[in-house]
This record gives sequence, C-alpha cells and structure tokens, in this order.
Amino acid sequence: MARKLKKLSASQKQAIDAATNKVTTELSLSDRVLNGDLLRFYTPVGFKKVDKTKYNYNLKKAQANLKAAQRAGTSALAKNGGKSFDDDYVTDAPELSTSAKGASGSSSSGSSSNSSSSSSSK
Repeated sequence: MARKLKKLSASQKQAIDAATNKVTTELSLSDRVLNGDLLRFYTPVGFKKVDKTKYNYNLKKAQANLKAAQRAGTSALAKNGGKSFDDDYVTDAPELSTSAKGASGSSSSGSSSNSSSSSSSK
C-alpha cells in the first residue's frame, strides 16, 4: 500500500525533481517527433515512404470507406469469406491473458491493432 510522505529530505526532493525533469524532457521530445512529423527524416535501407493522402483518420469518413469496401468485396472481412479475424489475434501482453480475452470478448482484446476487423464484423 502506498503512503504519502509528509516531509521529504533534501536528497528525496532532488531525486523527485531530477525524475520529473527527465520525464518532462522525454515527453517533450516525443511530442516534437509526433507533432512535428520528424519521422519523415527517418529513411532506413528498404524503407518505403507512406503516402499520407491514402489515409484518413476522420471516423465518419473511415466508416463510410469501410462500408464501401464491404459492398465492393474488398474489405478484409470479405476477403476472409465473411469470417472475423478476432480469433486470430494473438498477444503476449500480460494484461490480456487468455481467460481475460475470452471473458471480455473482442472489446478489450482487439485494442487499436484489431479495430478494423472488429468494426467490420459488426
């Protein structure tokens, strides 16, 4: 059980300040990479650049595109003969144990990596 420390020693305060500064710096750098699209400069051998115009993260547009793909028979669900991919999802994440996955259904086991097949099967 965690308990709140009422009086910190100078060394404890210094350790907390150092940890806070480190976390703040790491989060700031992460934000710069993501928001500044700094990964566009990362070009390892064999790297194929992603065409950002092919992707749209607007929910309504994504749902409309999914429905159109389902009608055209080009969705992942249609290509798999109408069978969901939920049972194929495998993870080694300890918080998603096999028993928890079965008890909670696809709502927690799918997370973001399985969201397209989950929404296409409903």
